[in-house]
Parts: sequence; structure tokens; C-alpha cells
Amino acid sequence: MSGFILRDINFHPIFNASGSLNFFGEGWRNYHPLCKAIFREGFDFSGSTFISKTTTLEVREGNMPLRDDLQSKEWFPGCVKVYPFKRLVLNSVGLSGPGAENLLQRGEWQKRTEAFMISFMSIAKTREERIEEAKKFVQLILREMKNFQAPFGIQINISCPNTGHPTQDLLLDAFAILEVFNILSVPLDLKIGVADALEAGLDFVKEIEDSGLCDCLTCSNTIPWGKLPNLINWQGIFGTKVSSLAHLGGGGLSGWILKPIVIYWLKQVRAGGVKMPIKAGGGILNEKDAFDYVRAGASALEIGSVNLLAPWNVQKIIRLTNFMFD
Repeated sequence: MSGFILRDINFHPIFNASGSLNFFGEGWRNYHPLCKAIFREGFDFSGSTFISKTTTLEVREGNMPLRDDLQSKEWFPGCVKVYPFKRLVLNSVGLSGPGAENLLQRGEWQKRTEAFMISFMSIAKTREERIEEAKKFVQLILREMKNFQAPFGIQINISCPNTGHPTQDLLLDAFAILEVFNILSVPLDLKIGVADALEAGLDFVKEIEDSGLCDCLTCSNTIPWGKLPNLINWQGIFGTKVSSLAHLGGGGLSGWILKPIVIYWLKQVRAGGVKMPIKAGGGILNEKDAFDYVRAGASALEIGSVNLLAPWNVQKIIRLTNFMFD
């Protein structure tokens, strides 16, 4: 194994985006078994680092109600719209989950034997309440740390566009929440959306780097519907200015269109002198996409939409990424 070391923990340099493989890596019953049967060796996640589906502190139904086994109650969840010919996905899952304590009590994270990351997001209404949620989550992790067989990091998600929060406000939480998590002495990965990153500008990234509070910055999450109209022709792509998930808040867009936007941001950040590890993703659907991200300055990659839009390419991308960072 080679590629991406944070606090002396060696992670694979390519990560599965939070949510793509569910909470424990088991995938989704309505999709993964079929893809594995059809694409066989191509639809294989070995050689990549697992990131859990983002959990909240408390139970959250979100827009995709889950069964007790954490699989969607619906075979075809209405909060996920896949546009295969456009190579785009729109989703408004909204962080559905049973809550952090429930997940830890299941003991599945504790059984893992390879380095991985647990994704968490504070979603309370006020900043003070969100910081308090982070503190309670840290206490839960501290209580269980002795039971973990593998080293792990925490991905602090402040970018989900489907929780009803203006994500720009969540950026202002970053420093206080990172300080809370530093008590764990594990790798911390701050996940921001590219729309927010562009709006916040280079100074925000430099402040994160200079603070020394996190080990890695990840960009990007989905782009909220209607954002960045100067870069995304929403009506031209979808034939309407109204999202098909408008009843669920509009949703967030992923797929090919994110790649040039995230790479533009990444190049600007590197040109501005930022040297901290940056894990980047968005629209990585083939080997060339992975190569372009690395050439633009990514320290590691994160893949998600390829699982839905080009599942036969998953293992090819993983192998190439590991080779590039060897």
C-alpha cells in the first residue's frame, strides 16, 4: 500500500465518497449486487479507502427512510435522480441515518481491519448547538476507541446541501468544530463544497492551513441546485430552472460537470501557495479524469458518482490512482 499518510496512518490515495458504500461498506441492496454481477472485476472497491456515509449525532430520517439494516426502504428512492446519458446525478438524501450512538453500538466500524474514515456532520440550528453536537460525538468516539482494530480518521462534513442549512454559514463553524475534534488525536479531514470554496476564496483555505487544526482538506461535495450559474447552465442541461427535487429542497448535483470547476479551484489554491494535503473529487468517471486531478495538484482522490454513472470503471480508476502515487 502506498500514497497518502496522515498522522503516520497510511491510507490508500483514493477514497470512496461518503454515502457511496453506506455506513459500513456494505453498499446498497438495490444496486451494488446487480452491478457486481454484471461488471464483475470492474465494479471492485479493493485498493481504496472506505469513508462511511455521513452520520449525524441524533436519528435523522432525512429524505430516504432506512430499514433496520440501514438499507433504503424504497427500491428506487425518490430523493435520487440519475441521468445516465447526461452523466449526472441529483440527490437530496439529506443525511438519513440512525444516529451516531446506534452506529457505534453495532460494532461494525470497530471490526474493520484497514485504515478508514468516519464521516460526521453537525446539523443543529445554531452554531453553539452544532459545536455541542460535535462535543457529544467526540465523547462517543472516545468511549469506543479502545475497541477499534484499525486506525481511522474523521471526515468533518460541513458541506451537505440537503439539510436546510446555508452551507456558507457552516464554513464559519469549521475552526471551532476542528478544535473540538483535535482531542481525538486522529487524522481530521475537513470536507467543503466547491461552490462554498469558490465563494470563500483563497484566504479561507490559507487560514485552514495556517491553523494546523486539520490534516487534510477535501473538495468537493455536490453543488446545490442553481448555484454557480456563471459556470453551470442549469436550464440548458435540464431544460428547466426548477429542480426535479424542488419538493425536497432542490438537491445537489454531481457528475462530469464538477470536474472542471473543482480543478479550477484546485489550481488556484495551489498557485496561491497552499501546500497542505488536498483530497479532491467530482466527476471522476474514468482514468483520464483521475490523471487530470493529480496533475492539477490533488494529494489524493475521492470518487462517488462513478459508482452510478460508470461502474465498470471503478477498479481501473483505483488501480491507476494507486500507481500514480506509488
